[in-house]
Formats: sequence, C-alpha cells, structure tokens
Amino acid sequence: LETTLARFGIPARFYFSDSLATHPAATYLSGLVRAMLEGWDHASLLTLLRMPVSGLGATLAGDRFDFALRERLPNAGLPLPGMESLAKLDPWRQDRLDSQDWAARLKSLGSFVPEPVVTDRTSREQMHVWRSTAAALDAFDATMDATGAALAGAGRMTLEQFWQQADLALELESLRVADRRRNVVHVVDVFEARQWEWPIVFVCGLVERHFPQYHREDPLLNDAARRRAGLKTSADQQTEERFLFELAITRATEEVVLSHARFNEKGEKTLPSFFVQGIEAVACETRVRPKPLRERPLVTSGSIQDSALLERLAHTHRTLSPTSIESFLQCPFQFFAAKTLRLRARPPAPRDRLDQLVQGSILHRALAERDFDRVFAEEIRRARIPASYRTEAVRLELLRHFEAFLEDRQVALGWDSRVEEKFSFPLNPLLSITGRIDRLDTGPQNEALVIDYKHSAANKIRERVDQTDSGNLVQGGLYLLAADRQFGLVPAGMLYCGLRKEVVWDGWHVPIPGLEKIGETRAGLEELMDTAAAKAVASFEAITAGRIAPQPAEAKKCAWCDFRDICRVETAATVLRAGGV
Repeated sequence: LETTLARFGIPARFYFSDSLATHPAATYLSGLVRAMLEGWDHASLLTLLRMPVSGLGATLAGDRFDFALRERLPNAGLPLPGMESLAKLDPWRQDRLDSQDWAARLKSLGSFVPEPVVTDRTSREQMHVWRSTAAALDAFDATMDATGAALAGAGRMTLEQFWQQADLALELESLRVADRRRNVVHVVDVFEARQWEWPIVFVCGLVERHFPQYHREDPLLNDAARRRAGLKTSADQQTEERFLFELAITRATEEVVLSHARFNEKGEKTLPSFFVQGIEAVACETRVRPKPLRERPLVTSGSIQDSALLERLAHTHRTLSPTSIESFLQCPFQFFAAKTLRLRARPPAPRDRLDQLVQGSILHRALAERDFDRVFAEEIRRARIPASYRTEAVRLELLRHFEAFLEDRQVALGWDSRVEEKFSFPLNPLLSITGRIDRLDTGPQNEALVIDYKHSAANKIRERVDQTDSGNLVQGGLYLLAADRQFGLVPAGMLYCGLRKEVVWDGWHVPIPGLEKIGETRAGLEELMDTAAAKAVASFEAITAGRIAPQPAEAKKCAWCDFRDICRVETAATVLRAGGV
C-alpha cells in the first residue's frame, strides 16, 4: 500500500508502529556498539557503513571505501583508514562505569549520524526520512536513559553488561513517527478502525483465506477444553472474522470500496473473499496507471554518436587483447562496461574468492613454475582466502589436475618450450593486438605450436573449438598470428589443453610426427588466422563506431556477466513486441 500510494503521489498516514531496533538509525548505532564489543570486525563494520544513515553509504566515497576494505577481509581492529573517529570509542571496552554514565556515553553516539543539509524543493520522501531518523534518535536516547535508571544502584559495570539490557529495551520499544496531517489517506488495521468514521473507506485484501482467515481447532487444547476454560474457540474466532468485516464496511458515511488482488505473486488468479458475496455493489473494471514523475526519455539506438566521444573510443581501444575482442563479440555492452567504463565488480566476500577464475589462475601459474604447493599457498595468502574445508577440497582437486598434466604424454614432442610469452603486434595502422601465450613450443624447423591451458572439461574445450571454427572466437587465430609476426616462427598448430576432470587436447595443427590425432592443412591454419584478424578488425570498427547495445550472442552466458543487473537486456524482447525500437 505504501509503495502504491507513493507511485500515485497520494499522501498517506500509516497508523502502525515497528520495533525501535528495526529503524536504520537505531540499527546503525546498535551495530557500532556490537562491532566495538566484538573487536571491530571489518565485515560487520562494512555492513553498517554501507547504510545511507551513516553518511558514507550510497556515496561514491563510500563505494570506494567498501571496495578497498572488502579486499582486505577477513580483518579486524583499529585504526581503520577513513574511520579514525571510531578510535575514540575503543577504550570504552575496558571501562567500568555506573549505568547513568553508560547511558550518557551511548547517547553521544548520535553524533555518528550526520545532520541533514536542508535545501529548497526537498522531496516528501526525504522529509519523511529526516523526520523518522530524528524520532528514532530521540527514542534511542530515551531508551538509554530508561535503561540507566532501571540499572541504578547496580554499581559499576562493563559496557557489555549494560548493553545486554539496553539492547533488549530497544527490541521492546516501539517507534511512532509523529504525523499530524489530516488531509491524507489514513491507513489503519481493522481493529483500529472501530473508533473511526470517514466519508470513503477502502477495504483492501479481500482474498479468500486472507480475509477471512480460517481458524482451525487447536491440536493441543481442543474447543471443548477451551470452552470449559472460558477461552475463544475456533468457532468464536470465525464469528469474529465476520464481525470485523461488517465493522470495516460500516465505517464509511458515503461510500465503501471493496478490493482484492486479481493475481497473486505467482501470477495465478485469486479467489475473492466469500464475504463479498451477497453484497450489492457496482463492479469497477477501470484500470489506472500512475502519471510519470518525469518525462520519458527518447529511445536511443544503443550507440554513441558524439564525435568527440567516438574519437576518444578510437584512442582508448587502439590496443585490444583477444579476450577483449571475444567479450565484445559476446555482448557489446559487456565490453563497454568492462573495458571502456572500466567498471569493477564489488570484491567478493572471503568465502567466495576461490572461484573458477582464481582457480584457473593458480593452475596456470603452477604449470608455468612447476611448483603447485608454493604457488597455491602464495595465491591463497595474496587473495586473503581463509582456510576452510572448501579451500582444502579445492586444493586437492587442483593438485590432481596438476599431477595429471605432468603425467600426460599425449603431446610430448621434445620441442623447446617457453611459457608466459607476452606479445604485441600491429594488425593494421589503427589497431594492435596484445596478450600472453601460456606455452609456446618451437620445433627444429622453426615451427611454432601454441598451447593455451583452460581449467575446463572436455565438452567446453570442444565447444570452444567449434565456436572458433564458426567465427565467434578469435583467440586461436590471433595467437597463431602472434607466433608469426611477433616471434618470427612458422605457425604449426594451436592446441587447447583442458585440465578439468581429465587432460584433454583439442585444436588445430598440421601433420607433426607424434601428433597425428588432429589433422589440418597449412591453408586451414592460414584461414583460421585470416578469419580471426578480420573479426578483430570488424570488432574494432564497431567499437569505435560507438556500438554499446546489450546484444548477447549467447543468452546463457548472461548468468555469469558482472553487468547483467544494469544492461536490462531482459526487457529488449518486451520492447520489440510492444513496437519499440
């Protein structure tokens, strides 16, 4: 109701109260006390500081602080960069004071809630936020005073002892925000309505089994026993439901409007309350929509058209990596968000850091340095990943993959190998390709076999090869071009090595003694390189032409995109069906 009335711009006054402890201001101050008593755990502090009531949450500085601190988790203690004001609270943990002194100290926490800056044309919603925050702070102070008075005479105590009682008092205390408006919609429950009369009354929620609610016989104390004890029976409660309905529809002096939701949250049709049957009423099928608070912006074509911005795009992306090009081929908006705007995903919590990307990085480095235990320990320490059952399980799994690769003899040519080879070469006067090859094997005739490790299963490796053949991926062809143009070698093959579950090899190569499984002609490799180069150039031209529309090549990959919550690609089909552009 509150959301609906706000959308229509209808002022409303709600006659309900919540626990003081649930208000954001009280939650924030209580959280500071708990964080102090627990030794300033940074994860707990982050939860508090992201709240808008702190003055830091929902701001650019707050987001930067959040990102920086999340990367350091798990951690605890002070000093905390940017939060030096908390240091003055830390000695409280060691103090022993009378209850009134603790109440006075805790009341001073209100200074951690910044005072609002009142300006002209402040919205009604913002005024309500300020008013409720002020009421919550006053109620917090009053609760601390009441707790201090209740514990008077108990002697000197620690903050933890005082807070046990104060925290309970906050839970029990209710908060009502003063609202003296009369020319508003009054929203009350049916019990409160008994003492009111209005010209027009709306009775909402008349859905069967919601109003009325059906009361079953108590399984432990049946109706016969309740009747003997003078308690309400299920029949009495059913009668009360009818009484409440009749009470609600008699509160109006001019008109009563009965309403129910046509559909539930699953989209299924609902059944109107049986109470409505038999009442003479005029059905209303008029549908209304709230008037937009602002004008609807013109539908754009999903591209950047400003000449200065296009020039900047060309300058910014004059160097591209195969991964970046494949990101654009998957979805232009994904590339725009990650590579042009350089948006960063929020750093994961410590328990979520050992994801597939980190696992793949660990395995790549371990294969390059041939030392799994040291690399795993260093990467875990660098990423601040806590020791846990899952960490050990992942370690053992990666170790099995590492050892399986060392024992694998499917590609054992005896050629010289170079690892982690960086490259950068011009594809045309406007575009350069840069990257790093996991492993480059060179043969006696100056041949080059490019190998790329993937922490993927066999089906994913096969899928990648098929996608490359169809022109949707460019890594294989561009790596072969790098072997030719950067290192002056003769491309002989490009192989993907899948390391998940079992070691599998797939890709393209010319006939090589010891590698007879995959056949490819020299012309086939050249076609692979030419196709990748053409795709890279076409992608660069589309990027510099300002193409940024969310158009995923494979919709299933959107589930793993960091920017799926802002591209609104799910609305594109609806817009097209409605005749939009």
